[in-house]
Amino acid sequence: MKKKEHSGRNRREHYRVEYPISSRPKLIIEGIQYEVMDVSEKGIRFLSESSNEFQVESEVKGKIVFHDNEVQEVEGTILRVAEKQTIIYLSVNISFFIIVQEQRYIRDNFVDWFKE
Repeated sequence: MKKKEHSGRNRREHYRVEYPISSRPKLIIEGIQYEVMDVSEKGIRFLSESSNEFQVESEVKGKIVFHDNEVQEVEGTILRVAEKQTIIYLSVNISFFIIVQEQRYIRDNFVDWFKE
């Protein structure tokens, strides 16, 4: 299947890696562990139990533990909280090298999941 081209406001600036449930990295904030649904260089979307856990525009710091136990320190601002999902806009990018490694891992190990 060919990638759909987007322009204008709908076009994303950074590549996003979406994870199958069985291979989600862990985001740890203040000792609490959350499942990461997807990452990009500038953002993280993760599962949060309630919409009251995080407040929009609040600052957060934590770390992501990837499938290979690579740890990336993260910090940013809560951008959105909805339907048990929270999005952080990062103030320091996740390394592009890590994004590419994660993309390759998903593509090589979850063939049916990887969308071109």
